[in-house]
Amino acid sequence: MRTSAEARRDGGDSIAGAFRAASPARRASRPGAYGFIERVLGQPRADLWIILLATLLVSPSIPSGLAADDFVHELSLLGSANPLVGFRRSALDLFRFAFPTVNRSLVDDGVLPWWIDPNVRFAFFRPLASVTHLFDHLFLGDNPVLMHVHTVLWHVLTLIAARALFRAIFGPGFLATLALCLYALDDARGSPVAWVANRNELIACALSLWAVTWHHQGRQGQTVKRWLAPLALGTGMLASEGAIAVTAYLFAYTLYLDTGTLRARFTRLTPYAVIVLAWAALYRGLGYGIARSGLYFDPLRDPVAFLHTLPERFAMLWLAQLGGPWSEGWNAYPVMFPGLEYVVAAMAVFVIAG
Repeated sequence: MRTSAEARRDGGDSIAGAFRAASPARRASRPGAYGFIERVLGQPRADLWIILLATLLVSPSIPSGLAADDFVHELSLLGSANPLVGFRRSALDLFRFAFPTVNRSLVDDGVLPWWIDPNVRFAFFRPLASVTHLFDHLFLGDNPVLMHVHTVLWHVLTLIAARALFRAIFGPGFLATLALCLYALDDARGSPVAWVANRNELIACALSLWAVTWHHQGRQGQTVKRWLAPLALGTGMLASEGAIAVTAYLFAYTLYLDTGTLRARFTRLTPYAVIVLAWAALYRGLGYGIARSGLYFDPLRDPVAFLHTLPERFAMLWLAQLGGPWSEGWNAYPVMFPGLEYVVAAMAVFVIAG
């Protein structure tokens, strides 16, 4: 007779088990597009071909040059030779764009308008991402093509991490390959790769995906992975604060896939909580964060503004997840295509309600 833990484990794997249980002959006999997709994605090396295809799809970004913050990073890496005093900073602090102590200099340099709030703060703690841009400067000669190739390599590492996670949860086979296909060929993969300054998101994503993978493998008895998982999360958060999003997946894993009592399961999240709290203390203590920007909203520092913009941004993210246009376009519609925001908002209501 099975124990409750065994039943829970088997139940969590029931979807993958159902796919694995279907015989090759039965899969081959399924009609239409579904049967074709299952046969193609069921091939032994299908996941590797998907990674190759996804890489080819983002390869047009390689000759696209630099834009916006890319030039700020190049200026900052010039050190004392930088003509803009407000952008002279440590090579490990490239994402401190505006800060009360330098805003006056940025106004004098013509970077910020004279009427800007002197206390506006655009400062992100991303030393690991800064190291990769320092590498571009020292070893790639700030060559835009090579810088984009470097970014594409991080994109490949992200896809490899996603592949590892899906195979760890579902096991090798059709279901894991289908999940990888849906992730790798999503249009949302394009923008982070196309913009060199956004490389931090790829680094954070790759490392945080490994955190979930190793957490799962640690729960399967691989003790070393149990300790590597929090380390991967902490390292990812040094690349971008966006890595904190993976804690929602760790929470979901603990609630639905882990075994043992509820208290024991959540106790296993303690190392991750320590990592996040230590990071938050360091982040705040060093003065990083967002304030009075009108674009970014900190839920702790400005909860009213955050809640005010939450419905529309949540709707755009949800719409994009369900197959709609790229969510980041929401910020550009009023400027580039006035009136389009109302069309997309109506589309979001219709699709999400449906």
